[in-house]
Amino acid sequence: MRLKLVFSYDGSKFQGSQTQPHENGVEDALGAALAHVGIFSKIISSSRTDKGVHANNQVACVECGEHFSDFTRLKALINRHAHPAVHVKFISRAQDCFHPRYDATARAYRYVINHGEFSPFLAPYETFLPRFDLNLANELLALFVGEHDFSAFMKLGSDVKSPVRRIKKAFCYARGERTIIVFKANGFLRAQVRLMVASVLKALELAKSGKFRQRQVQEFKFECTEAVNLDANLNKNSRDNILTKSHESVNLAAEQAECVASKFDAKNSNLNGVANNCRDENFLKAKELLRQAIYEQKPLTRIPAPPNGLYLNRVFY
Repeated sequence: MRLKLVFSYDGSKFQGSQTQPHENGVEDALGAALAHVGIFSKIISSSRTDKGVHANNQVACVECGEHFSDFTRLKALINRHAHPAVHVKFISRAQDCFHPRYDATARAYRYVINHGEFSPFLAPYETFLPRFDLNLANELLALFVGEHDFSAFMKLGSDVKSPVRRIKKAFCYARGERTIIVFKANGFLRAQVRLMVASVLKALELAKSGKFRQRQVQEFKFECTEAVNLDANLNKNSRDNILTKSHESVNLAAEQAECVASKFDAKNSNLNGVANNCRDENFLKAKELLRQAIYEQKPLTRIPAPPNGLYLNRVFY
């Protein structure tokens, strides 16, 4: 019999979700708890998470005997040995052909940024940063939506067949003193979410400071045309028709065209609240650099955001 387990864990207690040689992975802890109730088969998880990354609703499957019929009691017995770092939420019987990784249609992550006073008790679970403009951040995040080659957003040495992924949602919102950044995609590369968050934060920093490297210092002119197809998909060709390089300064016509480009982004993203206001020159430069990172694999940064604050929120089937 194949069981489907939905569980959460505190990633700060482990060296990652995958089983480790030193047996300090999430699968090692869950496997030890299962062994206490007589289940010794291999655990197959829906996805891997790095050291320090947490999960709210991770999914895994495991083979067991037909005599495990009382799933409520089985869950209580497993949690007796899995607590406090791992908690099984639901157990159900799955079809024999069920595979938690290959049957998943999408995965959602969230990244929690705390803008309040630093707390050593929250530090393993949230990243502490100053406040930033949510409208600007959402305009940058909208660039990720769609199917792209995310080679610039994965750790070097990653062993994957293809770096192409389809981002279905990318946005952020405020909740009290926190900003929550949400990503949903058919899959993610190693450290992709952390590198996307780091790139957005880097772009916001450049837009605020204006301290671009010499090779980044260039002016951008936006084609001012009402013929822009706002219903087209967000892709390289359409973006290149809107964003073209120039050595001329940004003028009034460019600012008006940027309004058109902002509407284009909002129309083709998963967001309804993306600001359509014209942006200043530094923000336009930073936004173009992020666009180049996505479409031309020219990364803004190779340093990923900290793992604390990142959660595998849900797996969709």
